[in-house]
Amino acid sequence: WQKCANDLKCSSNCVQLYVVLYNYRCGVHTCQHFARTFNGGPENCKDKSTLPYWRKISKCLKSQ
Repeated sequence: WQKCANDLKCSSNCVQLYVVLYNYRCGVHTCQHFARTFNGGPENCKDKSTLPYWRKISKCLKSQ
């Protein structure tokens, strides 16, 4: 996994596949829910525990 993590194309493909496989459970397809699914797992895209992670991602996106 470390080799893939250090390869932008491989790691990007992994994240995209994860979102495709698991975000359907959330029922919503926004950047927020993708990030929260990635952070909290397939069952927790709407869980309060994923909000701090989403706030960090949102702040980063706004600064770009």
